[in-house]
Amino acid sequence: WYAPAVTAAVNAGLLQGYAGNTFRPDLPIRREELATLIDRARHFAVNEQSAQADVAKTLDAFMDQASISDWARQAVANLVQDGIVQGRNENLFEPKAHTTRAEAVVMLARLLRDLRFIQN
Repeated sequence: WYAPAVTAAVNAGLLQGYAGNTFRPDLPIRREELATLIDRARHFAVNEQSAQADVAKTLDAFMDQASISDWARQAVANLVQDGIVQGRNENLFEPKAHTTRAEAVVMLARLLRDLRFIQN
């Protein structure tokens, strides 16, 4: 039932999947994965590259920043800089932790506000 939506997201460059061309729809999404998806969606919606955050400077606030995957570091930094995502507390991002539905909704709402699709 979700194949058309996944295909559209892949074709738009929002999703890349896992090794072996798998999607793994039954796995929980990790915080770094959702951040990457949200960052790609923002770039897609504005049809341009926005300013890139200084990764080292932005992620330095998180004691666990070294555990953020290389492929997610720029996206996480961009969203942290712009206030779309925050750490789970003052100094931990927890990139490998599973995203809760509440966190996903908050990130989506912040994205929609950032894009001016909704108002406060």
